[in-house]
Amino acid sequence: VSMGIGISVNKLENLSKSYDSAAKILKYRYTKGSGVIFDCEKLRPVENPMELERNLKDIASAVRGRDKELLEDILNHIEERIKAGYVTRNRTVAYLQQVLRILHEIVYETNENFKLQDSDVSGITEARSLTEAMKLIRNYAKAGMEAVSEAGYSSGELQAIMAMDYIKENYSNPDLSLNQICSYLSISTSRFSSIFKEATGKTFMEVLTNVRMERAKQLLRQTSLKNYEIAERVGFSDPHYFSIAFKKMTGKTPKEYAREI
Repeated sequence: VSMGIGISVNKLENLSKSYDSAAKILKYRYTKGSGVIFDCEKLRPVENPMELERNLKDIASAVRGRDKELLEDILNHIEERIKAGYVTRNRTVAYLQQVLRILHEIVYETNENFKLQDSDVSGITEARSLTEAMKLIRNYAKAGMEAVSEAGYSSGELQAIMAMDYIKENYSNPDLSLNQICSYLSISTSRFSSIFKEATGKTFMEVLTNVRMERAKQLLRQTSLKNYEIAERVGFSDPHYFSIAFKKMTGKTPKEYAREI
């Protein structure tokens, strides 16, 4: 049995407001579980959507790194954070479906036989509690890790994939360097340079510059930002050097490219 305690009221005609608040707070049984007393007047912690968003990126890194323990820790953390906050059922379901999709997307990169069935998604929607939904998530994650293992990627190839992911997330940092990414991967610069060139056919700087230029072209096509603003957004502290690098790669200055578009 779960119980909801409504807000205190001073007048009989406001009693319905107390009832409504008690009924409303009982909706959190999905995430909090049954057998709980919910008091409307107790301070309720606010959920942190940015933290949950960070968890999605951590899931991708754990799967690419084939780190089962890390993935389990992340899923445990997600469940604990949702339980700690007052998150509605609808928002919880939507978020957990995002977790399913990111799991599928990352596993599919290495094993195209791994599927996300309609029943996997609907199972989250139909689950009667957060605990039940998380059980489905963990089963899907386990199957995903097994599918990644079957793909048989070498550790070097996985590190190259993780490096590409890191570059795409951090290209806007003008200080992003080979040493920084090697520190992230816990690998020597010489070893990294070797496996990265073998996996991508390009050096770290060539890939980084390409990612930055592609993003710059997108901003030139879709926004009216000035050159120095675009340069800053794609990781160039010097707008003049950005223009030189852009022309070297595309054959046009940023202004010429924007004018043609």
